[in-house]
Parts: sequence; structure tokens; C-alpha cells
Amino acid sequence: MKLADLADCDARGLGCVYNFTLLDTLYDGILSAGVKPIVELSFMPQAIANCTPGQCPTGMHYRAIETHPRSWEAWGALVRAFAAHLVQRHGLSEIQQWKFEVWNEMWGISFGDGSTGLAEDSAYMALYNASHHALRAVSPSLSMGGPATMELMDIPDFLVALEAWGLLSPGSNDFVSTHSYPTDTCNSAPDARTNLDCFTDGIISARQQAGNHSFLITEFNCGWKNDQIHDGESTSYAAAFLFRTVNKLRMHDISALSWWSFSSIFEEVGLPTNEFGPFGANSALQTVHGVALPVYRGFQLLASTGNQVLELQGLNASGPVTVMPTRDTDGGPLRIFLSNFAPDDNKPAELNPCPEVNRANACNHGRQAATPEGRWYNQSQTVRITVLGAAVSATASVRMINSTCANPKQMWVKDMNSTAWPTAEELLELRRASSMCQEEIPVGVVDSGVVVQLVLEPYAAAELVLLL
Repeated sequence: MKLADLADCDARGLGCVYNFTLLDTLYDGILSAGVKPIVELSFMPQAIANCTPGQCPTGMHYRAIETHPRSWEAWGALVRAFAAHLVQRHGLSEIQQWKFEVWNEMWGISFGDGSTGLAEDSAYMALYNASHHALRAVSPSLSMGGPATMELMDIPDFLVALEAWGLLSPGSNDFVSTHSYPTDTCNSAPDARTNLDCFTDGIISARQQAGNHSFLITEFNCGWKNDQIHDGESTSYAAAFLFRTVNKLRMHDISALSWWSFSSIFEEVGLPTNEFGPFGANSALQTVHGVALPVYRGFQLLASTGNQVLELQGLNASGPVTVMPTRDTDGGPLRIFLSNFAPDDNKPAELNPCPEVNRANACNHGRQAATPEGRWYNQSQTVRITVLGAAVSATASVRMINSTCANPKQMWVKDMNSTAWPTAEELLELRRASSMCQEEIPVGVVDSGVVVQLVLEPYAAAELVLLL
């Protein structure tokens, strides 16, 4: 995010005139949706960048300037003016609920660019120090953090550097943040198909490195488009991945999991060329015109979780099926969240030549010549759930996300021939196709309670609601 338009700065980047009008419009919209922003303090405005206009190092389609400021005082002045403007406009009690994250993945400002090569002697820590003092000058209660690294990197070095700079504030609400995608490291891990929790195992390890600090994953999703694993977040793969990830991480004190990104209007590598991206839909919750994708529906389901997770027995937690039973402490329905997730190489289950779970012998599996023993395949799974002590009058319903439910891309491809920009009428059809399937399901009676059964196709995610 570009923090500001600047003008009339002196040679050191000071004495600037700031205009935050566009940001005000953006934050007004975010706040109206009930969201508390995590503000990324980046990138470097041209007016204070330490480079010649037109010759600055830039990244992405929008040419984000990835370099130092002319002076750290100039950066601090900008951050202080920005924070003071937010407090003046929204009130301190509101801005105290926001979080300010310094920079993005150390692009152009890293841990290794100081004279010693150590984190504590780096441009990033100088930038962080300037940001810290600027925000604290506005209010000591504002929450800030970093290092906002890619691939869960540099957390121990960051904490050492904070101590060296005297920036570890006991009792503060500062945080540690980082980014992670399963296609960072898990894609090439030797056990990528046998350990379904490679992704969450890495996050749990990083969270432990952060110690007593609040810990935020400020970018994640089910992985950038990679034909050897999946075809992106536009399918139910993403929703199944989401359910598994949330269930595995829920006990590990992670303060934020921020899906990247909200929309297919995603300009990092250029503006979208069709309704589904093309790049944006492999990282988005919704299409250009706001058609909900399956992972959006997954978040919608998770928003209805109860405030306690109940005891579960009899499930192989390392297998592809996730079951997370929840209920509010004051009663109400039992809400059970289920998914069937096992990474594969994009072959539909019916074309998979080796569909058995834990098949011991090797077989030709398309892009992978040999399949190791213990691999989980993305085959359909039948789940049978017994609720002990439930009344025989219990009823059950399910909301489902799979290949035919909440799958607007299938309609777009098959019925609309992937037309770049659907008409208004076609968008209405896509929105209808994005709806989850919902149905009542039978409830059986057993001696100990009631039982329900449902089939989860590969990459399905579902909410089962039991009225007991």
C-alpha cells in the first residue's frame, strides 16, 4: 500500500505536504464492513526515496519503490503524520485496535545489508526503529510489529535485533508477523504427500520461535498456482485446505490468519484480463465483480462456529478427513466442520490409477513416476458421526462445498466458454452457482445416541448442523 502522496519536500525528504485522501476513502470502506485493519507500512514514496525519479528499484506491476528513504527522519515523519491523521479522524480508541506492520518481505530493505551482515545492523531495523518511535510519539498504545518476512523466515534474528535496538517493550501489544504458503517449501518436501500437515507444522514451529509475542500470519493461502498440486483457489481445494489449516492451528495462539487476497482485482503482475484473474483467481476470495469463490464460502461457514470445540474420538488425525465439532457454551445447535483434503497432482479421483489409501506398491501417477508408500490420495471419504447422549428427535442438515456446489468457475468454463467478461445476466448466474448446496440428511438412532453419515468427495468442505 502506498502510504501517501507527497509534495514540496526538502532535500532530506522533510517538510512535506501529506495528502491521505485516498487512504481515508479506503479505510472508511473497510471500517464500514466491521473490519479492523492490519496496516502494512510500505512502500517508499518517490518524494522521500533515496533514488533518482525514474531510476528507482521497483517491484510488481504497480512499481512499488523498494529502497531506503533519503533519511530515516523522513520516513519517521511520514509514519508519525499518518498515524496522527488516523487518530484525529477515527479516535485513539479505534486506532488502538489496528495493527501496524513494518514493510513487506524485506523487499529492497533487508536484514543482510548492514556493515556486519547481522540483523541488528541492517536497513530493515533502522526502518523499524524509525517506525517504532514515530508511532510511539503518537501513542504508546499503538500496536506494531514485523518482520513480515516470506516463508516464516528470520523470526529469531528479528527478536535478537529488537533487543539490540532496545525495542523490546515488556507488556506492550507489539507482535511478530510473517508469511507462509504451502508451495514455499512443502511442495518440494520429500514427505509432501504423506504428511498432510507440512504447512501447519511449519507455522507451529515459527509460532514457538515468537515466544510470548502475539503472532500473526499476515499472508497465506493454499499455494500459488502449481499444476502439480491443484488449479488454485477457484476450486473447493482451497476451502478444504482452509478447514484443515484452521483446525490444526486453533490451539496454537495465532492472532491472525490473513488470506491473500480478497479479490481478483490483483495488480501485482498486471490488471486482471478476465473475471477470474487469470492470476488473481489463484489467490482470491472472489472474482473481479464479487462472485464468491469456494474459499469465500469456507470462511462464511467458519464464521458460524461455536465458541467451544468439543471432544472427538475415533478419527485418524493424520489422515485426509478433518472433523471439528463446535457448540456455544450456552447451548444451541452442534456445528461440525468437515473437509477431505489430500494434495495431489490435479488428476480427478476417477482417473487416478492408484486410488487406494496407503497403497504400498509404486505406480505411475502422471507427473510423479513413483508414488511412495503411505501417500494419501484425494479419493471420496465416507464419514460416520455418532453423537453420544443425543435425543432421538435430533435433526441434521448440511451445507456443502465441492465440485458441483459453490463452484462458479465450472459454470464459467463449461457453460460460458470462459468468456472474459460475463454480462450482467451471466454474473447473476455465476452468483447463483456460487451458492452452497444445503439439504436435510437422515439421523439414525443407536443405543448410545444418534448417528449421521455423509460422503465427502475429494476436496469437499462442509458444515453439518445437528439440532439436538
